[in-house]
Amino acid sequence: MRADAAASAARRRRGLAWLRGIAVTVVSLIFALPIVWMFAAAFKTNVQVTDPSVGLFFSPTLENFRNVLADGEILHAMRNSLIVGGVSTALSALIAVPAAWAVGRFRMHRTGSLILVARIIPAISLLVPWYYLFARAGLVGSYTVLILSHMFVSVPLILWIMIGFFEGLPVELEEAARTDGLSAFGAFWRIALPLA
Repeated sequence: MRADAAASAARRRRGLAWLRGIAVTVVSLIFALPIVWMFAAAFKTNVQVTDPSVGLFFSPTLENFRNVLADGEILHAMRNSLIVGGVSTALSALIAVPAAWAVGRFRMHRTGSLILVARIIPAISLLVPWYYLFARAGLVGSYTVLILSHMFVSVPLILWIMIGFFEGLPVELEEAARTDGLSAFGAFWRIALPLA
Protein backbone atom coordinates (compact mmCIF):
# COMPACT_ATOMS: atom_id res chain seq x y z
CA MET A 1 0.00 0.00 0.00
CA ARG A 2 2.80 2.39 0.94
CA ALA A 3 4.75 1.47 -2.19
CA ASP A 4 1.76 2.42 -4.36
CA ALA A 5 1.37 5.76 -2.56
CA ALA A 6 5.10 6.49 -2.90
CA ALA A 7 5.03 5.61 -6.61
CA SER A 8 1.96 7.80 -7.10
CA ALA A 9 3.65 10.72 -5.30
CA ALA A 10 6.80 10.25 -7.42
CA ARG A 11 4.71 10.28 -10.64
CA ARG A 12 2.94 13.42 -9.47
CA ARG A 13 6.28 15.14 -8.72
CA ARG A 14 7.64 14.15 -12.15
CA GLY A 15 4.48 15.47 -13.79
CA LEU A 16 4.76 18.76 -11.92
CA ALA A 17 8.45 19.01 -12.85
CA TRP A 18 7.53 18.50 -16.53
CA LEU A 19 4.78 21.13 -16.32
CA ARG A 20 7.16 23.57 -14.62
CA GLY A 21 9.78 22.94 -17.32
CA ILE A 22 7.24 23.51 -20.09
CA ALA A 23 6.02 26.72 -18.43
CA VAL A 24 9.58 28.05 -18.05
CA THR A 25 10.32 27.20 -21.69
CA VAL A 26 7.17 28.95 -22.96
CA VAL A 27 7.82 32.08 -20.88
CA SER A 28 11.49 32.13 -21.99
CA LEU A 29 10.47 31.89 -25.64
CA ILE A 30 7.95 34.70 -25.22
CA PHE A 31 10.58 36.97 -23.69
CA ALA A 32 13.27 35.95 -26.21
CA LEU A 33 11.09 36.61 -29.27
CA PRO A 34 11.68 40.41 -29.40
CA ILE A 35 15.43 39.86 -29.14
CA VAL A 36 15.35 37.30 -31.95
CA TRP A 37 13.18 39.66 -34.02
CA MET A 38 15.68 42.54 -33.59
CA PHE A 39 18.59 40.25 -34.42
CA ALA A 40 16.78 39.08 -37.57
CA ALA A 41 16.01 42.70 -38.54
CA ALA A 42 19.75 43.39 -38.71
CA PHE A 43 20.00 40.95 -41.61
CA LYS A 44 16.93 42.22 -43.51
CA THR A 45 16.68 44.94 -46.16
CA ASN A 46 14.77 48.12 -45.31
CA VAL A 47 11.80 46.88 -47.32
CA GLN A 48 11.78 43.53 -45.49
CA VAL A 49 11.92 45.19 -42.08
CA THR A 50 8.80 47.26 -42.77
CA ASP A 51 6.90 44.46 -44.52
CA PRO A 52 4.76 42.59 -41.95
CA SER A 53 4.46 39.53 -44.19
CA VAL A 54 8.21 38.86 -43.88
CA GLY A 55 8.72 36.92 -40.66
CA LEU A 56 11.79 35.06 -39.46
CA PHE A 57 12.30 33.21 -42.75
CA PHE A 58 13.95 35.39 -45.42
CA SER A 59 17.14 35.62 -47.43
CA PRO A 60 19.67 37.41 -45.16
CA THR A 61 21.93 40.22 -46.30
CA LEU A 62 25.05 41.83 -44.84
CA GLU A 63 24.46 45.14 -46.63
CA ASN A 64 23.40 46.91 -43.41
CA PHE A 65 26.70 46.07 -41.73
CA ARG A 66 28.66 47.18 -44.80
CA ASN A 67 26.84 50.52 -44.84
CA VAL A 68 27.44 51.16 -41.14
CA LEU A 69 31.13 50.27 -41.27
CA ALA A 70 31.77 52.04 -44.59
CA ASP A 71 30.19 55.24 -43.28
CA GLY A 72 32.73 55.35 -40.44
CA GLU A 73 30.44 57.32 -38.12
CA ILE A 74 29.96 54.34 -35.81
CA LEU A 75 33.65 54.35 -34.84
CA HIS A 76 33.51 58.09 -34.16
CA ALA A 77 30.40 57.63 -32.00
CA MET A 78 31.99 54.73 -30.11
CA ARG A 79 35.10 56.80 -29.45
CA ASN A 80 32.96 59.67 -28.13
CA SER A 81 31.04 57.29 -25.87
CA LEU A 82 34.25 55.79 -24.49
CA ILE A 83 35.75 59.21 -23.78
CA VAL A 84 32.63 60.63 -22.13
CA GLY A 85 31.83 57.45 -20.20
CA GLY A 86 35.39 56.86 -19.02
CA VAL A 87 36.17 60.43 -17.98
CA SER A 88 32.80 61.06 -16.32
CA THR A 89 32.99 57.79 -14.38
CA ALA A 90 36.56 58.44 -13.23
CA LEU A 91 35.83 62.02 -12.16
CA SER A 92 32.56 60.99 -10.48
CA ALA A 93 34.34 58.28 -8.49
CA LEU A 94 37.12 60.70 -7.58
CA ILE A 95 34.56 63.12 -6.14
CA ALA A 96 31.91 60.75 -4.77
CA VAL A 97 33.97 58.09 -2.98
CA PRO A 98 35.73 60.44 -0.50
CA ALA A 99 32.44 62.30 -0.02
CA ALA A 100 30.67 59.00 0.72
CA TRP A 101 33.35 58.15 3.25
CA ALA A 102 32.84 61.49 4.99
CA VAL A 103 29.04 61.15 5.00
CA GLY A 104 29.16 57.54 6.19
CA ARG A 105 31.91 57.95 8.75
CA PHE A 106 30.67 61.16 10.36
CA ARG A 107 26.97 60.16 10.22
CA MET A 108 25.78 63.11 8.14
CA HIS A 109 22.36 61.60 7.42
CA ARG A 110 20.80 64.93 6.48
CA THR A 111 23.48 65.42 3.84
CA GLY A 112 22.81 61.90 2.54
CA SER A 113 19.11 62.75 2.19
CA LEU A 114 19.99 65.93 0.32
CA ILE A 115 22.11 63.89 -2.08
CA LEU A 116 19.15 61.60 -2.68
CA VAL A 117 17.06 64.65 -3.63
CA ALA A 118 19.60 65.35 -6.39
CA ARG A 119 18.82 61.85 -7.74
CA ILE A 120 15.09 62.60 -7.70
CA ILE A 121 15.33 65.69 -9.91
CA PRO A 122 14.82 64.65 -13.53
CA ALA A 123 17.85 65.62 -15.58
CA ILE A 124 15.62 66.76 -18.45
CA SER A 125 14.21 69.54 -16.24
CA LEU A 126 17.68 71.07 -16.10
CA LEU A 127 18.16 71.07 -19.87
CA VAL A 128 17.21 74.70 -20.49
CA PRO A 129 19.24 76.18 -17.59
CA TRP A 130 22.24 74.03 -18.52
CA TYR A 131 22.05 75.04 -22.14
CA TYR A 132 21.87 78.69 -21.15
CA LEU A 133 24.86 78.40 -18.79
CA PHE A 134 26.97 76.34 -21.18
CA ALA A 135 26.12 78.60 -24.13
CA ARG A 136 27.20 81.66 -22.12
CA ALA A 137 30.45 79.86 -21.26
CA GLY A 138 30.98 78.87 -24.91
CA LEU A 139 31.04 75.14 -24.12
CA VAL A 140 28.10 73.92 -26.23
CA GLY A 141 29.17 71.03 -28.46
CA SER A 142 32.19 70.05 -26.36
CA TYR A 143 33.04 66.97 -24.33
CA THR A 144 32.98 69.09 -21.17
CA VAL A 145 29.21 69.58 -21.37
CA LEU A 146 28.55 65.87 -21.84
CA ILE A 147 30.93 64.88 -19.07
CA LEU A 148 29.39 67.34 -16.60
CA SER A 149 25.88 66.23 -17.55
CA HIS A 150 26.76 62.59 -16.94
CA MET A 151 28.44 63.49 -13.66
CA PHE A 152 25.26 65.16 -12.45
CA VAL A 153 23.61 61.74 -12.59
CA SER A 154 26.53 59.50 -11.57
CA VAL A 155 28.00 61.42 -8.60
CA PRO A 156 24.87 61.11 -6.41
CA LEU A 157 24.43 57.48 -7.47
CA ILE A 158 28.00 56.48 -6.61
CA LEU A 159 27.85 58.47 -3.40
CA TRP A 160 24.58 56.88 -2.30
CA ILE A 161 25.84 53.37 -3.04
CA MET A 162 29.20 53.86 -1.32
CA ILE A 163 27.78 55.38 1.87
CA GLY A 164 26.48 51.97 2.91
CA PHE A 165 29.86 50.34 2.37
CA PHE A 166 31.68 52.89 4.53
CA GLU A 167 29.02 52.78 7.25
CA GLY A 168 29.47 49.01 7.46
CA LEU A 169 33.19 49.26 8.21
CA PRO A 170 34.25 49.22 11.87
CA VAL A 171 35.52 52.62 13.06
CA GLU A 172 38.14 50.85 15.17
CA LEU A 173 40.18 49.96 12.06
CA GLU A 174 40.60 53.61 11.12
CA GLU A 175 41.22 54.60 14.74
CA ALA A 176 44.02 52.01 14.91
CA ALA A 177 45.50 53.43 11.69
CA ARG A 178 45.31 56.96 13.12
CA THR A 179 47.04 55.73 16.29
CA ASP A 180 49.84 54.30 14.11
CA GLY A 181 50.43 57.78 12.68
CA LEU A 182 48.24 57.96 9.58
CA SER A 183 46.26 61.09 8.83
CA ALA A 184 42.49 60.97 8.36
CA PHE A 185 42.96 60.85 4.59
CA GLY A 186 45.67 58.22 4.97
CA ALA A 187 43.31 56.04 7.00
CA PHE A 188 40.67 56.49 4.32
CA TRP A 189 43.09 55.74 1.47
CA ARG A 190 44.94 52.79 3.01
CA ILE A 191 42.28 51.18 5.20
CA ALA A 192 38.68 52.19 4.41
CA LEU A 193 38.85 52.38 0.60
CA PRO A 194 40.43 48.95 0.00
CA LEU A 195 38.00 47.33 2.44
CA ALA A 196 34.99 49.05 0.90
